Amino acid sequence: MTQTIPEKTQNQDPEVQRRFWFDYLSKLNDRQRQASQSTGITNWVLIVAAIGLAYGLISQVEQLNKFPKALEIASLIFVLQYDLVFFFGIAFLSLYLFSLGTLPQIRLCPDLERRREIVLFWSYTSLLIVITATHFCFSWILAGPQFVKWYLLVSGVFLLINASLLFTKRVRRGIREKKSGIPLPRFTGYSWGPEWTPIAMAIFFPFGCYAGAALLIQLRTASQSSMGWLLPLQAASQLTLLLATMCFLGERFLQSASREIYLQLERDIVLDDLSTEEIKRRFILQSLGPSISDWINGLAQELKEVSQKVQRMQESALCRIPEIEALDEAYAHERVGRAIEVKNNLRTTHLELFRKIKSIEIRLDQLFEHPCSLDEELLRSAGAELLAQLKHTLEEFQSTVPLLGRLDHLLDAIATDSPSPKGPQQTP
Repeated sequence: MTQTIPEKTQNQDPEVQRRFWFDYLSKLNDRQRQASQSTGITNWVLIVAAIGLAYGLISQVEQLNKFPKALEIASLIFVLQYDLVFFFGIAFLSLYLFSLGTLPQIRLCPDLERRREIVLFWSYTSLLIVITATHFCFSWILAGPQFVKWYLLVSGVFLLINASLLFTKRVRRGIREKKSGIPLPRFTGYSWGPEWTPIAMAIFFPFGCYAGAALLIQLRTASQSSMGWLLPLQAASQLTLLLATMCFLGERFLQSASREIYLQLERDIVLDDLSTEEIKRRFILQSLGPSISDWINGLAQELKEVSQKVQRMQESALCRIPEIEALDEAYAHERVGRAIEVKNNLRTTHLELFRKIKSIEIRLDQLFEHPCSLDEELLRSAGAELLAQLKHTLEEFQSTVPLLGRLDHLLDAIATDSPSPKGPQQTP
Protein backbone atom coordinates (compact mmCIF):
# COMPACT_ATOMS: atom_id res chain seq x y z
CA MET A 1 0.00 0.00 0.00
CA THR A 2 1.38 3.41 -0.98
CA GLN A 3 1.52 6.03 1.73
CA THR A 4 1.69 9.79 1.32
CA ILE A 5 2.46 12.60 3.70
CA PRO A 6 -0.73 14.30 4.90
CA GLU A 7 -1.13 17.90 3.90
CA LYS A 8 -0.91 20.52 6.59
CA THR A 9 -4.11 21.86 8.01
CA GLN A 10 -4.88 25.54 8.20
CA ASN A 11 -4.62 25.53 11.98
CA GLN A 12 -0.93 25.51 12.87
CA ASP A 13 -1.51 24.83 16.56
CA PRO A 14 0.98 22.07 17.58
CA GLU A 15 -1.61 20.13 19.55
CA VAL A 16 -4.01 20.13 16.61
CA GLN A 17 -1.20 18.98 14.31
CA ARG A 18 -0.30 16.13 16.67
CA ARG A 19 -3.93 15.06 16.78
CA PHE A 20 -4.06 15.23 12.99
CA TRP A 21 -1.05 12.91 12.68
CA PHE A 22 -2.49 10.53 15.27
CA ASP A 23 -5.75 10.24 13.31
CA TYR A 24 -3.85 9.77 10.07
CA LEU A 25 -1.80 6.88 11.48
CA SER A 26 -4.98 5.30 12.89
CA LYS A 27 -6.56 5.47 9.44
CA LEU A 28 -3.50 3.82 7.88
CA ASN A 29 -3.80 0.96 10.36
CA ASP A 30 -7.50 0.59 9.59
CA ARG A 31 -6.85 0.61 5.85
CA GLN A 32 -4.24 -2.13 6.16
CA ARG A 33 -6.57 -4.23 8.28
CA GLN A 34 -9.45 -3.74 5.84
CA ALA A 35 -7.20 -4.49 2.84
CA SER A 36 -6.10 -7.79 4.39
CA GLN A 37 -9.69 -8.75 5.21
CA SER A 38 -11.33 -7.53 1.98
CA THR A 39 -9.80 -10.39 0.00
CA GLY A 40 -11.67 -12.83 2.20
CA ILE A 41 -8.45 -14.74 2.86
CA THR A 42 -6.98 -14.32 6.31
CA ASN A 43 -3.62 -15.57 7.45
CA TRP A 44 -5.26 -18.42 9.37
CA VAL A 45 -7.06 -19.55 6.23
CA LEU A 46 -3.76 -19.55 4.36
CA ILE A 47 -2.07 -21.51 7.13
CA VAL A 48 -4.85 -24.11 7.11
CA ALA A 49 -4.62 -24.30 3.31
CA ALA A 50 -0.85 -24.79 3.51
CA ILE A 51 -1.30 -27.59 6.06
CA GLY A 52 -3.93 -29.23 3.84
CA LEU A 53 -1.67 -29.01 0.79
CA ALA A 54 1.25 -30.45 2.74
CA TYR A 55 -0.88 -33.33 3.99
CA GLY A 56 -2.20 -34.03 0.49
CA LEU A 57 1.34 -33.87 -0.88
CA ILE A 58 2.46 -36.53 1.59
CA SER A 59 -0.30 -38.87 0.44
CA GLN A 60 0.64 -38.18 -3.18
CA VAL A 61 4.27 -39.07 -2.43
CA GLU A 62 3.16 -42.37 -0.92
CA GLN A 63 1.31 -43.22 -4.12
CA LEU A 64 4.24 -42.12 -6.28
CA ASN A 65 6.59 -44.47 -4.43
CA LYS A 66 4.65 -47.38 -5.87
CA PHE A 67 5.98 -46.60 -9.38
CA PRO A 68 9.63 -46.54 -10.49
CA LYS A 69 11.14 -43.07 -10.99
CA ALA A 70 7.78 -41.48 -10.28
CA LEU A 71 9.25 -38.97 -7.79
CA GLU A 72 11.85 -37.85 -10.34
CA ILE A 73 9.15 -37.30 -12.97
CA ALA A 74 6.93 -35.38 -10.54
CA SER A 75 9.89 -33.21 -9.49
CA LEU A 76 10.68 -32.52 -13.14
CA ILE A 77 7.09 -31.47 -13.79
CA PHE A 78 7.31 -29.14 -10.77
CA VAL A 79 10.48 -27.53 -12.16
CA LEU A 80 8.80 -27.01 -15.53
CA GLN A 81 5.75 -25.49 -13.82
CA TYR A 82 8.02 -23.14 -11.89
CA ASP A 83 9.72 -22.09 -15.12
CA LEU A 84 6.34 -21.50 -16.74
CA VAL A 85 5.17 -19.22 -13.92
CA PHE A 86 8.55 -17.48 -13.56
CA PHE A 87 9.18 -16.67 -17.23
CA PHE A 88 5.62 -15.62 -18.03
CA GLY A 89 5.49 -13.62 -14.79
CA ILE A 90 8.56 -11.58 -15.76
CA ALA A 91 7.23 -11.17 -19.30
CA PHE A 92 3.83 -9.85 -18.15
CA LEU A 93 5.51 -7.58 -15.59
CA SER A 94 7.60 -6.13 -18.43
CA LEU A 95 4.44 -5.67 -20.47
CA TYR A 96 2.84 -3.85 -17.54
CA LEU A 97 5.81 -1.50 -17.18
CA PHE A 98 5.85 -0.91 -20.92
CA SER A 99 2.15 0.01 -20.87
CA LEU A 100 2.82 2.54 -18.09
CA GLY A 101 5.45 4.25 -20.22
CA THR A 102 7.18 5.66 -17.14
CA LEU A 103 8.33 4.61 -13.72
CA PRO A 104 6.64 5.40 -10.41
CA GLN A 105 8.20 8.10 -8.29
CA ILE A 106 11.28 6.79 -6.55
CA ARG A 107 12.27 7.58 -3.00
CA LEU A 108 15.01 6.47 -0.70
CA CYS A 109 14.17 3.12 0.85
CA PRO A 110 12.93 3.52 4.43
CA ASP A 111 14.35 1.33 7.16
CA LEU A 112 11.48 -1.16 6.90
CA GLU A 113 11.73 -1.48 3.12
CA ARG A 114 15.50 -1.94 3.28
CA ARG A 115 15.21 -4.89 5.67
CA ARG A 116 12.34 -6.32 3.65
CA GLU A 117 14.38 -6.06 0.45
CA ILE A 118 17.28 -7.95 2.05
CA VAL A 119 15.00 -10.81 3.12
CA LEU A 120 13.32 -11.01 -0.30
CA PHE A 121 16.63 -10.87 -2.16
CA TRP A 122 18.26 -13.74 -0.31
CA SER A 123 15.08 -15.82 -0.33
CA TYR A 124 14.62 -15.34 -4.07
CA THR A 125 18.31 -15.90 -4.84
CA SER A 126 18.43 -19.09 -2.76
CA LEU A 127 15.34 -20.47 -4.50
CA LEU A 128 16.75 -19.51 -7.89
CA ILE A 129 20.04 -21.29 -7.13
CA VAL A 130 18.20 -24.46 -6.07
CA ILE A 131 15.99 -24.43 -9.18
CA THR A 132 19.03 -23.82 -11.38
CA ALA A 133 20.83 -26.79 -9.83
CA THR A 134 17.82 -29.03 -10.48
CA HIS A 135 17.86 -27.97 -14.14
CA PHE A 136 21.40 -29.27 -14.58
CA CYS A 137 20.71 -32.43 -12.55
CA PHE A 138 17.64 -33.36 -14.60
CA SER A 139 19.34 -32.52 -17.89
CA TRP A 140 22.11 -34.94 -16.89
CA ILE A 141 20.10 -37.88 -15.49
CA LEU A 142 16.91 -37.58 -17.57
CA ALA A 143 16.37 -40.35 -20.08
CA GLY A 144 13.31 -38.75 -21.62
CA PRO A 145 12.70 -36.55 -24.67
CA GLN A 146 15.68 -34.70 -26.08
CA PHE A 147 13.72 -31.46 -26.36
CA VAL A 148 13.14 -31.46 -22.59
CA LYS A 149 16.80 -32.25 -21.90
CA TRP A 150 18.04 -29.43 -24.12
CA TYR A 151 15.49 -27.03 -22.69
CA LEU A 152 16.63 -27.82 -19.12
CA LEU A 153 20.25 -27.29 -20.10
CA VAL A 154 19.68 -23.98 -21.92
CA SER A 155 17.28 -22.57 -19.34
CA GLY A 156 19.64 -23.71 -16.55
CA VAL A 157 22.48 -21.75 -18.13
CA PHE A 158 20.17 -18.74 -18.53
CA LEU A 159 19.04 -18.89 -14.89
CA LEU A 160 22.63 -19.37 -13.75
CA ILE A 161 23.67 -16.22 -15.61
CA ASN A 162 20.81 -14.27 -13.99
CA ALA A 163 21.63 -15.61 -10.51
CA SER A 164 25.32 -14.82 -11.02
CA LEU A 165 24.55 -11.26 -12.12
CA LEU A 166 22.29 -10.67 -9.12
CA PHE A 167 24.77 -12.16 -6.68
CA THR A 168 27.75 -10.37 -8.24
CA LYS A 169 25.95 -7.03 -8.14
CA ARG A 170 25.11 -7.56 -4.48
CA VAL A 171 28.65 -8.61 -3.58
CA ARG A 172 30.19 -5.66 -5.44
CA ARG A 173 27.86 -3.31 -3.62
CA GLY A 174 28.83 -4.86 -0.29
CA ILE A 175 32.54 -4.60 -1.12
CA ARG A 176 32.09 -0.97 -2.13
CA GLU A 177 30.26 -0.22 1.11
CA LYS A 178 32.95 -1.95 3.16
CA LYS A 179 35.78 -0.21 1.31
CA SER A 180 34.21 3.25 1.53
CA GLY A 181 32.94 2.74 5.07
CA ILE A 182 29.54 4.30 4.28
CA PRO A 183 26.15 2.67 3.64
CA LEU A 184 25.13 3.22 0.03
CA PRO A 185 21.61 4.58 -0.53
CA ARG A 186 18.91 2.26 -1.82
CA PHE A 187 16.00 3.51 -3.88
CA THR A 188 12.46 2.24 -4.22
CA GLY A 189 10.95 1.12 -7.52
CA TYR A 190 12.38 -1.08 -10.22
CA SER A 191 16.06 -1.47 -11.06
CA TRP A 192 15.45 -1.16 -14.82
CA GLY A 193 13.50 1.40 -16.79
CA PRO A 194 10.78 1.17 -19.47
CA GLU A 195 13.37 1.19 -22.25
CA TRP A 196 14.45 -2.31 -21.18
CA THR A 197 10.96 -3.81 -21.07
CA PRO A 198 10.79 -4.77 -24.79
CA ILE A 199 14.11 -6.58 -24.44
CA ALA A 200 12.87 -8.38 -21.31
CA MET A 201 9.65 -9.41 -23.07
CA ALA A 202 11.60 -10.62 -26.11
CA ILE A 203 13.76 -12.83 -23.86
CA PHE A 204 11.42 -14.13 -21.16
CA PHE A 205 8.28 -14.71 -23.23
CA PRO A 206 9.94 -17.25 -25.60
CA PHE A 207 11.44 -19.03 -22.60
CA GLY A 208 7.94 -19.25 -21.13
CA CYS A 209 6.65 -20.77 -24.37
CA TYR A 210 9.52 -23.27 -24.40
CA ALA A 211 8.74 -24.18 -20.77
CA GLY A 212 5.09 -24.79 -21.68
CA ALA A 213 6.09 -26.94 -24.65
CA ALA A 214 8.55 -28.94 -22.53
CA LEU A 215 5.83 -29.47 -19.88
CA LEU A 216 3.36 -30.78 -22.46
CA ILE A 217 5.96 -33.09 -23.96
CA GLN A 218 6.90 -34.43 -20.53
CA LEU A 219 3.24 -35.03 -19.63
CA ARG A 220 2.73 -36.88 -22.90
CA THR A 221 5.75 -39.04 -22.16
CA ALA A 222 4.47 -39.74 -18.63
CA SER A 223 1.07 -40.75 -20.00
CA GLN A 224 2.71 -43.68 -21.78
CA SER A 225 3.93 -45.14 -18.49
CA SER A 226 2.00 -47.32 -16.06
CA MET A 227 1.34 -44.48 -13.58
CA GLY A 228 -0.06 -42.08 -16.21
CA TRP A 229 0.33 -38.33 -16.30
CA LEU A 230 -2.35 -37.26 -13.80
CA LEU A 231 -0.69 -38.49 -10.60
CA PRO A 232 2.68 -36.71 -11.06
CA LEU A 233 0.88 -33.60 -12.31
CA GLN A 234 -1.28 -33.53 -9.17
CA ALA A 235 1.76 -33.90 -6.89
CA ALA A 236 3.72 -31.20 -8.75
CA SER A 237 0.73 -28.84 -8.75
CA GLN A 238 0.21 -29.31 -5.02
CA LEU A 239 3.89 -28.53 -4.40
CA THR A 240 3.60 -25.43 -6.61
CA LEU A 241 0.50 -24.25 -4.74
CA LEU A 242 2.18 -24.95 -1.40
CA LEU A 243 5.22 -22.93 -2.40
CA ALA A 244 3.02 -20.07 -3.66
CA THR A 245 1.01 -20.12 -0.41
CA MET A 246 4.17 -19.99 1.70
CA CYS A 247 5.50 -17.08 -0.39
CA PHE A 248 2.20 -15.25 -0.01
CA LEU A 249 2.26 -15.80 3.75
CA GLY A 250 5.85 -14.55 3.93
CA GLU A 251 4.93 -11.43 1.95
CA ARG A 252 1.99 -10.75 4.27
CA PHE A 253 4.22 -11.22 7.29
CA LEU A 254 6.72 -8.68 5.96
CA GLN A 255 3.95 -6.21 5.14
CA SER A 256 2.48 -6.55 8.64
CA ALA A 257 5.65 -5.00 10.05
CA SER A 258 4.51 -1.60 8.73
CA ARG A 259 1.42 -1.81 10.91
CA GLU A 260 3.68 -2.32 13.93
CA ILE A 261 5.55 0.85 12.98
CA TYR A 262 2.30 2.82 12.88
CA LEU A 263 1.19 1.38 16.23
CA GLN A 264 4.56 2.16 17.80
CA LEU A 265 4.42 5.71 16.48
CA GLU A 266 0.89 6.10 17.84
CA ARG A 267 2.05 4.98 21.28
CA ASP A 268 5.03 7.33 21.21
CA ILE A 269 2.81 10.27 20.27
CA VAL A 270 0.75 9.67 23.39
CA LEU A 271 3.43 8.54 25.83
CA ASP A 272 6.48 10.58 24.75
CA ASP A 273 4.59 13.70 23.64
CA LEU A 274 6.37 13.83 20.26
CA SER A 275 6.43 17.09 18.34
CA THR A 276 4.98 17.32 14.83
CA GLU A 277 8.48 17.63 13.35
CA GLU A 278 9.62 14.46 15.11
CA ILE A 279 6.47 12.58 14.03
CA LYS A 280 6.99 13.57 10.41
CA ARG A 281 10.70 12.72 10.54
CA ARG A 282 10.11 9.24 11.98
CA PHE A 283 7.25 8.53 9.58
CA ILE A 284 9.41 9.44 6.57
CA LEU A 285 12.51 7.57 7.72
CA GLN A 286 10.76 4.42 8.94
CA SER A 287 7.82 4.01 6.56
CA LEU A 288 7.71 6.34 3.55
CA GLY A 289 11.33 7.16 2.75
CA PRO A 290 12.82 10.60 1.99
CA SER A 291 12.11 12.07 -1.43
CA ILE A 292 14.91 12.44 -3.95
CA SER A 293 14.69 16.24 -3.80
CA ASP A 294 15.09 16.24 0.00
CA TRP A 295 17.97 13.80 -0.30
CA ILE A 296 19.76 15.97 -2.88
CA ASN A 297 19.16 19.06 -0.74
CA GLY A 298 20.72 17.21 2.21
CA LEU A 299 23.77 16.33 0.14
CA ALA A 300 24.01 19.95 -1.02
CA GLN A 301 23.94 21.11 2.60
CA GLU A 302 26.67 18.63 3.51
CA LEU A 303 28.75 19.86 0.56
CA LYS A 304 28.26 23.46 1.64
CA GLU A 305 29.46 22.66 5.15
CA VAL A 306 32.50 20.84 3.77
CA SER A 307 33.34 23.79 1.51
CA GLN A 308 33.15 26.16 4.46
CA LYS A 309 35.38 23.90 6.54
CA VAL A 310 37.93 23.76 3.71
CA GLN A 311 38.05 27.56 3.57
CA ARG A 312 38.36 27.86 7.36
CA MET A 313 41.10 25.23 7.43
CA GLN A 314 43.05 27.01 4.71
CA GLU A 315 42.67 30.44 6.31
CA SER A 316 43.69 29.10 9.73
CA ALA A 317 46.79 27.40 8.35
CA LEU A 318 47.79 30.47 6.31
CA CYS A 319 47.55 32.61 9.46
CA ARG A 320 49.45 30.21 11.73
CA ILE A 321 52.37 29.45 9.42
CA PRO A 322 53.67 33.09 9.21
CA GLU A 323 53.38 33.34 13.02
CA ILE A 324 55.57 30.26 13.39
CA GLU A 325 58.07 31.52 10.84
CA ALA A 326 58.24 34.86 12.65
CA LEU A 327 59.33 33.28 15.96
CA ASP A 328 62.94 33.75 16.98
CA GLU A 329 65.23 30.87 16.06
CA ALA A 330 66.29 30.66 19.69
CA TYR A 331 62.87 29.22 20.52
CA ALA A 332 63.37 26.13 18.38
CA HIS A 333 61.26 23.86 20.60
CA GLU A 334 58.39 26.33 20.51
CA ARG A 335 58.58 26.60 16.74
CA VAL A 336 58.72 22.83 16.31
CA GLY A 337 55.83 22.28 18.73
CA ARG A 338 53.58 24.81 17.02
CA ALA A 339 54.47 23.57 13.54
CA ILE A 340 53.74 19.96 14.49
CA GLU A 341 50.46 21.00 16.11
CA VAL A 342 49.33 22.87 12.99
CA LYS A 343 50.49 20.02 10.76
CA ASN A 344 48.64 17.36 12.78
CA ASN A 345 45.46 19.42 12.92
CA LEU A 346 45.70 20.15 9.21
CA ARG A 347 46.33 16.51 8.33
CA THR A 348 43.47 15.25 10.54
CA THR A 349 41.03 17.80 9.13
CA HIS A 350 42.35 17.08 5.64
CA LEU A 351 41.58 13.35 5.90
CA GLU A 352 38.18 13.96 7.50
CA LEU A 353 37.05 16.37 4.80
CA PHE A 354 38.40 14.13 2.05
CA ARG A 355 36.31 11.22 3.38
CA LYS A 356 33.22 13.42 3.49
CA ILE A 357 33.75 14.61 -0.08
CA LYS A 358 34.21 11.05 -1.36
CA SER A 359 31.17 9.97 0.67
CA ILE A 360 28.99 12.57 -1.05
CA GLU A 361 30.39 11.60 -4.45
CA ILE A 362 29.81 7.86 -3.93
CA ARG A 363 26.24 8.35 -2.69
CA LEU A 364 25.44 10.74 -5.52
CA ASP A 365 26.70 8.27 -8.12
CA GLN A 366 24.02 5.81 -7.00
CA LEU A 367 21.32 8.15 -8.27
CA PHE A 368 22.66 7.99 -11.84
CA GLU A 369 22.74 4.18 -11.72
CA HIS A 370 19.02 3.96 -10.86
CA PRO A 371 16.31 4.58 -13.49
CA CYS A 372 14.13 7.62 -12.85
CA SER A 373 10.76 8.71 -14.16
CA LEU A 374 10.36 11.59 -16.58
CA ASP A 375 9.40 13.96 -13.77
CA GLU A 376 12.60 13.09 -11.91
CA GLU A 377 14.92 13.92 -14.80
CA LEU A 378 15.02 17.48 -13.41
CA LEU A 379 16.30 15.99 -10.18
CA ARG A 380 18.99 14.23 -12.19
CA SER A 381 20.05 17.61 -13.59
CA ALA A 382 20.10 19.00 -10.05
CA GLY A 383 22.26 16.04 -9.07
CA ALA A 384 24.57 16.77 -12.02
CA GLU A 385 24.90 20.39 -10.86
CA LEU A 386 25.68 19.17 -7.37
CA LEU A 387 28.31 16.85 -8.80
CA ALA A 388 29.89 19.83 -10.60
CA GLN A 389 29.94 21.74 -7.31
CA LEU A 390 31.52 18.71 -5.70
CA LYS A 391 34.34 18.70 -8.24
CA HIS A 392 34.88 22.43 -7.63
CA THR A 393 35.05 21.83 -3.89
CA LEU A 394 37.51 19.01 -4.50
CA GLU A 395 39.72 21.41 -6.47
CA GLU A 396 39.59 23.86 -3.57
CA PHE A 397 40.41 21.02 -1.26
CA GLN A 398 43.45 20.04 -3.34
CA SER A 399 44.76 23.58 -2.91
CA THR A 400 45.29 22.84 0.80
CA VAL A 401 47.74 20.02 0.03
CA PRO A 402 50.72 22.38 -0.55
CA LEU A 403 50.22 23.68 2.99
CA LEU A 404 51.33 20.30 4.31
CA GLY A 405 54.45 20.49 2.16
CA ARG A 406 55.10 24.00 3.41
CA LEU A 407 54.89 22.79 7.01
CA ASP A 408 57.24 19.88 6.25
CA HIS A 409 59.70 22.31 4.70
CA LEU A 410 59.40 24.56 7.75
CA LEU A 411 60.12 21.65 10.11
CA ASP A 412 63.16 20.64 8.04
CA ALA A 413 64.43 24.21 8.12
CA ILE A 414 64.01 24.39 11.89
CA ALA A 415 65.85 21.10 12.39
CA THR A 416 68.67 22.04 10.02
CA ASP A 417 69.26 25.75 10.50
CA SER A 418 68.07 26.53 14.01
CA PRO A 419 70.52 26.15 16.88
CA SER A 420 69.59 23.55 19.42
CA PRO A 421 68.81 25.08 22.79
CA LYS A 422 71.34 24.25 25.48
CA GLY A 423 70.16 23.01 28.80
CA PRO A 424 71.46 24.44 32.06
CA GLN A 425 75.02 23.40 32.86
CA GLN A 426 75.58 21.54 36.08
CA THR A 427 78.23 22.77 38.46
CA PRO A 428 80.69 20.21 39.72
